[in-house]
Amino acid sequence: MKRARSAAARGDLSAAVDAWERVPPDSPSALQARLHAAETSLRQLHQLGRAERLYRQAIELAPDNAEAIHGLAQTLAIEGRWNELATCLIRLIQLDACSNFHLDLLVRGSDLNVDPQLLSPADQTEPEDIAARCARARLAMQAGDEPRARWDLESILNEHSESVQARLLLGRLLLSLGADGDLQDWLRTAPPAVRNEADYWRVAMSASQRWHDEDGALRCAWEVLSRDPNDIAACLNLGRGLHRLGEPDLAAKLMERAERLERYTAAVSQARRPKNWDAIEQAVELAESLGLYWEAFGWSRLASRLNPALSWPRLTLDRLAPRVAHLDLVRTDPAANPVRGLNPERFATPRFETTGPATPEHAPGESHSPLAFREDALRSGLTFDYHNGGDCLRTGLQRMYEFTGGGVGVVDYDRDGYPDLYFPEGGEFAQRGNPMAVVDRLWQNVSGTAWRDVTDSAGLTDEGFGQGVCAGDVDNDGFPDLLVLNIGANVLWHNCGDGTFQRSQEFAAVTRDAWSLSAAIADLDGDSNPDIYVVNYLAGDDVFTRVCPDSRGVNRLTCQPLVFSAAPDQLLRSLGDGRFEDCSAEAGIDRPEGRGMGLVVGRITQPDTLDVYVANDATANFHFVRERSPERIEQPWRFVDEAFLRGTAVDAAGRAQASMGIAANDADGDGRLDLFVTNFEGESTTLYVQQSDGFLNDRSQEFQLTALSRGLLGFGAQFLDVDLDGDPELIVANGHVNDRRESGSLYQMPPQLFRNRAGRGFQLVPPTEAGSYFAGEYLGRGLAVLDWNRDGRPDAAVSHLDRPAELLTNESERRGRWLHVRCVGTASARDAIGTMVSIRSGERRIVRQLTAGDGYASSNQRDIFLGVGLLPTETVAMEVSWPNGETVELTDVPLDREVVIIEGRSQAFPLSRVQPSPDLVP
Repeated sequence: MKRARSAAARGDLSAAVDAWERVPPDSPSALQARLHAAETSLRQLHQLGRAERLYRQAIELAPDNAEAIHGLAQTLAIEGRWNELATCLIRLIQLDACSNFHLDLLVRGSDLNVDPQLLSPADQTEPEDIAARCARARLAMQAGDEPRARWDLESILNEHSESVQARLLLGRLLLSLGADGDLQDWLRTAPPAVRNEADYWRVAMSASQRWHDEDGALRCAWEVLSRDPNDIAACLNLGRGLHRLGEPDLAAKLMERAERLERYTAAVSQARRPKNWDAIEQAVELAESLGLYWEAFGWSRLASRLNPALSWPRLTLDRLAPRVAHLDLVRTDPAANPVRGLNPERFATPRFETTGPATPEHAPGESHSPLAFREDALRSGLTFDYHNGGDCLRTGLQRMYEFTGGGVGVVDYDRDGYPDLYFPEGGEFAQRGNPMAVVDRLWQNVSGTAWRDVTDSAGLTDEGFGQGVCAGDVDNDGFPDLLVLNIGANVLWHNCGDGTFQRSQEFAAVTRDAWSLSAAIADLDGDSNPDIYVVNYLAGDDVFTRVCPDSRGVNRLTCQPLVFSAAPDQLLRSLGDGRFEDCSAEAGIDRPEGRGMGLVVGRITQPDTLDVYVANDATANFHFVRERSPERIEQPWRFVDEAFLRGTAVDAAGRAQASMGIAANDADGDGRLDLFVTNFEGESTTLYVQQSDGFLNDRSQEFQLTALSRGLLGFGAQFLDVDLDGDPELIVANGHVNDRRESGSLYQMPPQLFRNRAGRGFQLVPPTEAGSYFAGEYLGRGLAVLDWNRDGRPDAAVSHLDRPAELLTNESERRGRWLHVRCVGTASARDAIGTMVSIRSGERRIVRQLTAGDGYASSNQRDIFLGVGLLPTETVAMEVSWPNGETVELTDVPLDREVVIIEGRSQAFPLSRVQPSPDLVP
């Protein structure tokens, strides 16, 4: 020991570790020597393999030494060896030596990132320290440096082919890269030690789904769950498969487990907040219901130790003590495994082959015309600057309300055919409820050439702290109304039809004092009266005042949303006479765990009723579908959340994301509505592609969106067919909520324009082509689609927190003809949300739907925009499916025109041409 201390004193740490390691095991100082050596190897020399060996030696000397077990757990976490890590953490629970950090680590496990400070530079890593080299490869994957990660892993395997960890990491990497050929070889040649790991089958499950081997994916999901019953993605995949196979009871059991696991993860995240006893109690209840008895026991012990006045922890400990006394050091009681007793032979062996639908016949070559937008706000006189209640560039976004808001609403309020714009305003937060210095603004479109501020003449006043806006004809009188979403009471502005608006007192009587971000106006119960769905965000006594420090203790960050309670959504049913009733509880949508930000309403999965899809921040998304139950014939309002069943609750890995915006359209050209969701930095956007059976799959990786979006934080997003070729592009407004520029991270972020490659994937359009706006970096928020100059090409309006709103005029070369359809319901509500139109363009059928909600805090032009590709005729036949499912075919519909269709009429009514279309680009 003396020699070791001397070496350490002179800075020769390697010699000190050597000396500590040579202390004989029977020496009284052997344990402390091993602990000193292990800690030095881990923290200062970054020798993970050596640290692991030394911690294990210390545990052999003292099996109950919590310091040694904790050190080993840290080492395994860096290496990413989750099964062994779980055993260490459960041992700490058994010894009553766990903290909320250990319990949180047990739950989050593989989602944790590697701390770069725990690894030495690559050239200092010892060649034989496989653990450190694997950790460095994980770090490269985490940073998006996939070529370096692959080189590192393949180098390890060339020298140490027996490394299970390196092989597993390589499989995950090949899956992420989309290297199908190499991934097939990896799957087929994996040795038994690798095939015995749950991670191998996770990769196999994802690959089988991507290769359209749905039956093989079910077998892979069973293999995962037999090894890890807490894998949410495997529960969902197997559950959906069993549902398709006609076993709803077993499917429901798996779905319920997936939902409980997601709620448990959220409760644990909330339990990180000091003294959050309610969250800890919820975590205990959920853990016990899942058979995670050690975790329930650990949380209860922690609560009892920190707050002896609580009674429930003692009762729980008394109840669980007999269970854990005979339970091995495993997370889940084997009796709680959802696939226990389920014969895997009933599922097909995975093929590990790339099979599936052929490339669409309409797929063009790689040549394409430019997609370009021009910045036109300043030139056309549109000047609006959203005020968020703070100084986002000087002091950053500190309080939660400072990072939201900035919606955009498109509304033809004067019915002259030219879409107008409404911008909700924030202002001074302390002044909300009183006359504001800055107010919401309504901008009139002057014949597609300029904009005029008509806020005052329209009679619009403002006392609210504005967030979002929704436009829709609430009373079926032919004039679109405006619903403004606020922090506080929302306001419904009734369009009087003479260019002015009046507040709806009937709506004021039922609106809540809440934090609302988005809304949809649509007939949700089929009685022809438009109803209102309001998405609410957070609640709590300190939700508007609390700030959270960064790692240096400086209050410059917004807080995690899970530290606050969720504000339940609200559903207001129209009584048809201007009044509304709050049916949230009756309809089953007043869920307490939402934290909603964006929504879309449309015929997503049902043929004759509307679904409601809500993007939630840090918790599973909602997908409400009208319940079809004989005993509820008199209650058409009842909705059930089928997000987990439909595949839209979480991403492909089973993780709930911090979701903000939503875009809805047919991304892959199969005629079905797909959903695109923006998420937090590090999560990537998610594209849910719908299958023929009404289920949706996360195909973000397959559509080349994952790598292009993982480093950004998205808010508003919209599909729009920029070049009118029949394949909708994507535009995304990005911008962070935390200012970490000092550490080299992006705060203001570039917007993105993605080209749709004939339904096969998306390609990022470079700023040199897309236009100068896309070369900048902003705190982007709201985003809406409109054709402001009525030239047939869809444009966009974008709001920001750090600069005025921008109007993006589409000046792309056309690769097709176009058609804009305005729908008028008669038996349906006048806006006719859910109307679908389709035409034939060569061998393909182009389908578009009129949806509501329009994602994050915004409202699109309420027309159906169709780019139809190159057609030789001047007219087309168009099939129209109205919201109730009734279908009619219209003939001789003129192209390159705006047309009106009326429910019950068998013809389309053209509107006057504005200007001739320029020549098409073949």
